[in-house]
Parts: sequence; C-alpha cells; structure tokens
Amino acid sequence: MIKKVPEELIGFYPPDYVLEGSEVLEMIKDMPEKINISISRKTSEDEIMYAEIRAQKHPERQVHPLEKEAIEVLYYAVQEMYRIFELRSNIRKHKKKNPMKVNYSILKYDIGLFIHTDYDIANVSFSPKIENWLEGPVYDLGVSFYFTLSSHELLETYYMR
Repeated sequence: MIKKVPEELIGFYPPDYVLEGSEVLEMIKDMPEKINISISRKTSEDEIMYAEIRAQKHPERQVHPLEKEAIEVLYYAVQEMYRIFELRSNIRKHKKKNPMKVNYSILKYDIGLFIHTDYDIANVSFSPKIENWLEGPVYDLGVSFYFTLSSHELLETYYMR
C-alpha cells in the first residue's frame, strides 16, 4: 500500500471534477451508511474547460466516474475540513486582538476532485469561491487532502493561500 504521495501528483492540474460545496454535501448527506451518487449530475462548464486543458496537458489521462470510493473520500475530506474549521474558530475566539467572527462553511468552497486509480490516490482540494473574494478579505484557506482510495487513509495535507 502506498504511504507517500508521488511528486508528480502534488499540484496536478486540472481537476477531474469541479464540485460546489452544496453538491458535495448533498452527495455525502447519508454517509457513512448509504452512498448517495447523483445520477443526473451535469458536467459543469469548468469541467468542460478543464477536460480540454487536460486533453492537451495529459492526453493519456482517463477521468474515472464518480463511484463509491470517490464519494467516500469526499466524505472523509469534508470531515477533515470541519476539523480545520473548528481549529480556526477556536484560535479566533482566543485572540484578544481582532476577535472577529468568521463563518466557516463548506458552501463557500469549490471542491476539485482528482482520482488517480493507478496510484490508489484521490486528491480533494478545497478552494474559497471567487464570489467570496469580492466581498472583502478572504479568511478561508485552501486545502488539498491526499487520501488512498481503497482504505481512505489520509496521506498528506497541503495548505494554500
């Protein structure tokens, strides 16, 4: 079983799927008991654009369908994100200077999903939505989680700003 993320997968671009936070929450709403795969899911405009880029950058790459393992990884990635939100909220509460309340929410994120079955790895990246940037300073941070597809073990976490 793989224990380290191969260098070529770190910063891999473009994503296989571009999901909205609300879409991910809908997919995992019954987890861990039931896998809820949206059958009528339409390909987003971003995914169409990324498919064209991917065809040029990685002509051999096949995008795997959203199946049980990928949905389970999304669930575990959201749980990790909730832990980060809780940690950041606790830090803000204890700051004496500028104890501004920030409403952390998966709904404010776009989620990129990369499925690398050849390495048994899924990468789930959370990026703050651009609309939130227009409202003022962005206090949310971007995070990429690398999980094994088969065992859902968290291999590595990368933070981005």
